Amino acid sequence: AFRLDVAASGTYVLNFRKAGYEPRSFVLPATQNDGDLRDVGVIRLEPGPELGGTFTGRITEAIGGRPVRGALVEVNGNTVAVSGADGSFTTTIPVAWGPNQLQVRHLSYAEATDNIWVINPDDVYAFDVVLVPIPVAVVPEIVVEVDRELRVYGRMRAFYERRNIGAGDFFTRREIEERNPNRVSDMLYGIPGVTLTPLGISGVQISFDRSTQGLSGQCQSPAIYIDGAFAQGGLYLDQLVSPEQVEAIELYQGVVETPPQFMRGGNPCGVIVIWTR
Repeated sequence: AFRLDVAASGTYVLNFRKAGYEPRSFVLPATQNDGDLRDVGVIRLEPGPELGGTFTGRITEAIGGRPVRGALVEVNGNTVAVSGADGSFTTTIPVAWGPNQLQVRHLSYAEATDNIWVINPDDVYAFDVVLVPIPVAVVPEIVVEVDRELRVYGRMRAFYERRNIGAGDFFTRREIEERNPNRVSDMLYGIPGVTLTPLGISGVQISFDRSTQGLSGQCQSPAIYIDGAFAQGGLYLDQLVSPEQVEAIELYQGVVETPPQFMRGGNPCGVIVIWTR
């Protein structure tokens, strides 16, 4: 049961929503007269999918207006998209009536936050996000071969150092281009211990068979990091990035082999690390 006290006479819209049920809305004329009590009856919600709001926009740099590629877009703390080469992003997700928060993060820029008041959860919400650069010393990306040994200097140096150790599975940009995958998850086919379950337009669900590490069954939903930042909440890998955006991939199926910087929350189900171009 519920009771609503009317602050002023007028027409109100009552919205009812619960996870796993189709939302319903009613228009209710009301007055502020004392003693005017109106029974709206029983509200029945039918099981069904929640409506999704579409968030779209473009992320640019405050100085010069250049598009920002590889920025993480979060809604209410969950990563929902990554900006493309032109700085744009589009995603459709369930959102709540009332206040919601949009946050954009990138390692080279200060975070940007915008508060959204959602009236119709199935509307389209457009944003132009401007990020302020954080001054950093830029080290050029240099790849050289000395005595048949590959040496890398710059942003990807740590990636190649971990690759040389060999604890995990690694894919470079050259290997991605050679395989020419339709989706990022296509790069994971054929890796021992990795199971890919098709999910239609969402891509695939990735799980790791951990029986060889003393644990029974399969562990679901590995953690995803993008450019070293933890991508919270859960869209599937193929909804976050496309093959054209990816410079390199790291895959760690167990806790023992996972580097400490990718161990947020313990990550018992493994880790996928994506480095964007």
